[in-house]
Amino acid sequence: MDLDDLTGTTASGLHLATMGGLWQAITFGFAGVRPGRDALVVDPRLPPEWGALELRLSFRSSHLRLRIEHGGVELDAGDELELLRRNGRWEVALR
Repeated sequence: MDLDDLTGTTASGLHLATMGGLWQAITFGFAGVRPGRDALVVDPRLPPEWGALELRLSFRSSHLRLRIEHGGVELDAGDELELLRRNGRWEVALR
């Protein structure tokens, strides 16, 4: 949050570009989410102090919820997507 609108780019104290950058840092960085060729790759790097991270995303027109903990990843997406463990990382793929 910006306390003063010094550049005229913060409506009501919110800087939307900064919020987008923070979302990218959490999603791409800590959650390790990347689009792959046939799947959404999830290779998380949670800080030891974090218990879990939960994200809501869309992938190939399907809405999903990812819950990432130090011990694994949980997917809630209905029947159209499945969570697979491949090459030491997780993948969300169409069934």
